[in-house]
Amino acid sequence: MSSIILDEWISEGSVMVIYESRFVREMDRAAIASGIPSLVLMERAAYGIYECAARVLGNVYGKKIVIFSGTGNNGGDGLAFARIAKKEGADVHCFLTGDPGRMTADTAENYRLIRNDGIDPVRFQPDNKSHADTVCDADLIIDAIYGIGFHGKLSGTAAEAAKIINTSKAPVIAADIPSGAEADSGLVSEGCVIADHTVTFTCLKPALCIQPAKSYCGEITVHDIGIPQSCIDEAFESENAREPYHSIELIDGSFLRGLLPPRKADSHKGNYGKVLVVGGRVGYTGAPYLAALSAYRTGSGLVYMAVPESIYEIEASKCAEIICLPFESSNGGFSSRAADSLISLAEKCDVCVIGPGLGLNEDTVLLTEELLKRIAIPVVLDADGINAIAGNINILAERASLRRCTVITPHDVEFGRIGGDLSYGRIYAARAMSARLGSVVVLKGNTTVTALPEGNVFVNSSGNPGMAKGGSGDVLAGMIGSLIGQGILVDRAAAAGVYFHGAAGDRAAERFGEYGMLPTDLISEIPAVLRKFTGNSEEKRCDSQF
Repeated sequence: MSSIILDEWISEGSVMVIYESRFVREMDRAAIASGIPSLVLMERAAYGIYECAARVLGNVYGKKIVIFSGTGNNGGDGLAFARIAKKEGADVHCFLTGDPGRMTADTAENYRLIRNDGIDPVRFQPDNKSHADTVCDADLIIDAIYGIGFHGKLSGTAAEAAKIINTSKAPVIAADIPSGAEADSGLVSEGCVIADHTVTFTCLKPALCIQPAKSYCGEITVHDIGIPQSCIDEAFESENAREPYHSIELIDGSFLRGLLPPRKADSHKGNYGKVLVVGGRVGYTGAPYLAALSAYRTGSGLVYMAVPESIYEIEASKCAEIICLPFESSNGGFSSRAADSLISLAEKCDVCVIGPGLGLNEDTVLLTEELLKRIAIPVVLDADGINAIAGNINILAERASLRRCTVITPHDVEFGRIGGDLSYGRIYAARAMSARLGSVVVLKGNTTVTALPEGNVFVNSSGNPGMAKGGSGDVLAGMIGSLIGQGILVDRAAAAGVYFHGAAGDRAAERFGEYGMLPTDLISEIPAVLRKFTGNSEEKRCDSQF
């Protein structure tokens, strides 16, 4: 799992904001316009790479360091690093992946300076055995081929350079972003550089935090190059004039502090939300129970589990705290005729979770549509609840038009079934669907993305591959439903539920390992996770949502 190291300039406890490339370019432009020479910014970036190199190697003195530099400003960062490393006694070798005549002005200046210092960068030739031997014998490799401007596919010399970098046994440091990764979409080209460390400048970029690019970044260091806050503010004002700004935040502990208020001594179960879970059918009796139990573990005052009569005895035998109720069934699952009774129960609750183990047939499609049309409280729509409306997805936009809150929690396959398009990356895809449907979209997966209708996005930082097991999504649906039912704003509840869910998974992995852990182990870890984040914030209500 990759980690993120922050320079001291980022205050402890601050929310980590992720900036798209257009804002990063505007920040640089504003800083240069304010009087900071662009070459100074490049030199500062190079020192960030040097500090990482010194940390990785212990000491660069006498170590063989190979730098691959492109013709853009990212290549200039690499060339400036080479000068610094040589002064500190490193054995520096510089390969160019492009024509020096096509370098940007600052990169060309660093090319001139490096040659004055006795380093002669050469064009990389993949078929040249001496070049290959130089790379194979390296103690460290610096990838400075492409930066945040890269799009599409690696080709030519750059692709060959990335290939030999990836076959080397030496540790690799990427400058700003691994070459072959797209900064905003998080998509990667075939042959993208696989870095052990990435030193990014000023701020996090989307690709460093979302898959698939995140897996190519290794340990991430955010290095300050000295852009004043006034220049950052100016960058946003400039970009906002052209296109509205929508934030992207990395969800971690700092985001969640104070989210859960301490419980009052004179409170009762009615103060902590009533959750209704609607799901289950023959063969799928575990899903609604996992969702209901996780809602209780997340702090709900009352949890109702509505199941078809066909499985009631099985479900009721599991339940101690959960209130299990039977409803009319058909073919092993819910009958569509159960709608009126379920809606009457929902009117007594604060939130409704629809879908865990629901099954997919004509009855469940009709039932789900009827519930979504008539239930006024917030709804968390999961699993077959999502599949049931794949042919009538605009029903969610109709709910939004009535100011009724909906959270949908699709994984990639379900996302595709309801018209989602991942070809431009997970952030863009989730944003587009959330805006179209007026619903909070929790696009599940490694680095789950939570998108809000107005365009803001939260990227999760917790969780592990051991959670990729049937039932984990049911736990998440119950947790999000519980937080909404307790009165936390729907957007915060969705993002926080995702983080808490992943954090519980991380604790379960520590206990049982990623192979042996089960979704029920996540539920057992929820109390320990929540205990860390109980704070003194005022209670937040969801009645002022969209």
